[in-house]
Parts: sequence; structure tokens; C-alpha cells
Amino acid sequence: MVCGVSSWPADRCLYQEIIDAVVGCQEREAPVGDFSTRPLAGAQLEDLAWLEGFWSGRVNGDEVDEVWAGTSAGAMMGMFRCIADGNVRFYEFMTITKVSDHIELTIKHFDRALVGWEDKDDAARFVLTESTGEQAVFYQASGNKQLWLVYEGLGGSGLRIYFRPIENSPVGDSEFSFRRRVRRGAAS
Repeated sequence: MVCGVSSWPADRCLYQEIIDAVVGCQEREAPVGDFSTRPLAGAQLEDLAWLEGFWSGRVNGDEVDEVWAGTSAGAMMGMFRCIADGNVRFYEFMTITKVSDHIELTIKHFDRALVGWEDKDDAARFVLTESTGEQAVFYQASGNKQLWLVYEGLGGSGLRIYFRPIENSPVGDSEFSFRRRVRRGAAS
């Protein structure tokens, strides 16, 4: 049994530890103001264009990359990779799409051999609840995990991503800080 789930590979623990730390934390006060839990009506995918790009950073010594392609065919596509000691720990494949009257972020997790963590027809699903300038707040309510996933642009050169449960603030491993990576051969 790994991370309390018998079918999970060992590399899945990092992600689960982050979620468990966020959901289980009762020690800190929440930041001033809470985010909404209701889907944001009227939002457009173009409101999230600032996410587009190649972002790199480090979390607890691990190298992390997140890449977002711009809107095409009604969707944004993203990828995440976590590397530890020169080896991939896990991947995420992500989409942001307009679903009915709201925007949804869908995330599927894979180990280094691309074996999915979620069941075939399952994924982590978040709805966009707030979007202002360079901030997008997504909310997930499934099972016992009710949390926000917050993306904050930092003036075009940085990106901060963190999880925050309903009653708690982000803790340690729940925050990811990225710098925009310039593509090789691109004019600077």
C-alpha cells in the first residue's frame, strides 16, 4: 500500500502528500477574504490567455515545468512534469474548456510510464469561480476534498500556483513558483 491506496505507484505520493497537507492543515488562519465556490458566469477562455507559455521552477528540490498552449478549437491544453534526481516522478495533462455556461479545468495524472492514476473515465475537475487580470481561481468539490486551485500571474515573467482548502491557507508543498522560460532561438 502506497500513500494509503493499494493501487497507487510510489511516485504518486508527492501529489497526494501535497493535497493531504492542504486538506488536513488546521494550523494557520485563512488569508483575508475567501474565494467563490460558484462557477463564474460569462467568463471566456481568452480571459486566461496570460497563462500561455512555458513555466519552470523548483519545489522541495524537484524541478517542475508547466506548459500552456493558447486557445484553439475551444480549449487550452496544458502539461505538467515533476523531475526528481534526474527522473520523472509524474506528469499531468490538463485542459481548460468552456462547458455549458462555465469554464472547467480538467487534470489527469500519470506516472513516469504514462500509467494513469485516475480511473479511465475519471479526472480531477475544477470550475473557474473567479478571473481578474492575472488571477484565475478554480474550485473542486469532490469526495472529501473541497479546495481551490489558484493561478496568479506575476507581471508576465512569473507564475504562482497554489491549493487552498475552504477553511485553510496554502501550506509548504502546496505552492509552486515558476519563471517564464524563453524558448531556444527566440528573440529576447
